[in-house]
Amino acid sequence: MANDLSTMMSEVRQWFDVTSTRLADVPLKRIINDVIKDLYRRGDFGFLQDTDTSISTVNGTQSYTLPASIGRMVGVYLTKSGDSWWMKYAEPKAFQETYVGSSDTGTPLYFTIWSGQLLLGPTPDGTYAVSIMHFEYPEDLEDPADTHAFMTYCWDVILYGALAECAKYLMESERVAEFLTEYSRRFNRFLIDQTRINLAGQRPVSYEPGGEL
Repeated sequence: MANDLSTMMSEVRQWFDVTSTRLADVPLKRIINDVIKDLYRRGDFGFLQDTDTSISTVNGTQSYTLPASIGRMVGVYLTKSGDSWWMKYAEPKAFQETYVGSSDTGTPLYFTIWSGQLLLGPTPDGTYAVSIMHFEYPEDLEDPADTHAFMTYCWDVILYGALAECAKYLMESERVAEFLTEYSRRFNRFLIDQTRINLAGQRPVSYEPGGEL
């Protein structure tokens, strides 16, 4: 069985014995994607760990647009001529006061995030490779064959979450509690499984903004 959007939609409809006339594609896709987003917000899961290397600095350019897939950030490091170093996070206000508007360039040591932009300070004086460690944000599933890691690792959790929300949508209130209970039970088991992989608790790795220059 393929773990794709089409299969999930078909399985949900079978549980309620309905067709696409009563449970149309648009609301069903929205429900499935919302359940996945809810799962993403609940924990930092190992299968979402990624290091984005798509940004390279330009001499004299301080601000860079973050890729849309960047989720919760763990850290940022730069590489040049084979040497790598971690950057320190600075609160946006402190960063603005120190670096924004400054004509000084040099080796970037600090970064901040503002309005979808990665800002580096001092402003880069050359080309550096930027590596962003993060938990990748799941893209919405739109086409029938669409899938991603969540559909591979926690299909059953998504299914029962979608069943609970669809029961509300279809006004089958007597089934909501049953599906929610099963959703919670399966999520907890999934969380235990991920904890074994990632060593510590529900949020084994998390990037929390903080720090001063």
